[in-house]
Amino acid sequence: MTIQSLSKREKILLYSAGIVVIIYLSIQFIILPLASRYATDLQERSRLNIERTRVEADLANRSNIENAHSNAERQFEDIKSEYPLLVPNEEVDTILTNLCIMNGLSVSGFNITSSPTMRQSSTSSTGDASGDSVDSIFSVVKATMNVRGVTTNVYRLLDAVDGVQYIRIVNLRYSASSGRGQAEEEIGALRRIDVVIDFELTFVNP
Repeated sequence: MTIQSLSKREKILLYSAGIVVIIYLSIQFIILPLASRYATDLQERSRLNIERTRVEADLANRSNIENAHSNAERQFEDIKSEYPLLVPNEEVDTILTNLCIMNGLSVSGFNITSSPTMRQSSTSSTGDASGDSVDSIFSVVKATMNVRGVTTNVYRLLDAVDGVQYIRIVNLRYSASSGRGQAEEEIGALRRIDVVIDFELTFVNP
């Protein structure tokens, strides 16, 4: 049987069937594989984008951590620079004596009341990579001085100490030779009074 022997209706049906077969084969072997590959590519691209975003976030976090660590180190070095290195007791005596004399007070006695001790704080903070605490970098020396002078010069000393980062007055009291009432009366007259001052000095450990 040849195509020429077929009727017009049969030819139309045959051509239609051929077209359907061609369309089916095109869909089955061309369009569907391409669509599947496209979907796979989209999934892979999405996965890569997610991975890239995660890597960029990790890098940003690492950079932030490094910057924060670097800033903390610089701030800590700035803090350390405000404190002198730990010195012998004789130099502590010299520092406090000169401070009192510069503010018009005479020194009649000096005593180191405690050996240098590690500074204590209410919060714990880490220092360098060795795991030492920040407070282990500093030592505190406690000293007591007996001074004599007018009350205005005592106030001058208090103001001067406020401007020194590593020196702190923890207690100030009138000595037994000049009672509290007597000292208050002498303030107006600018008479000399005896005062006992307790100091704390913070040093950086060498």
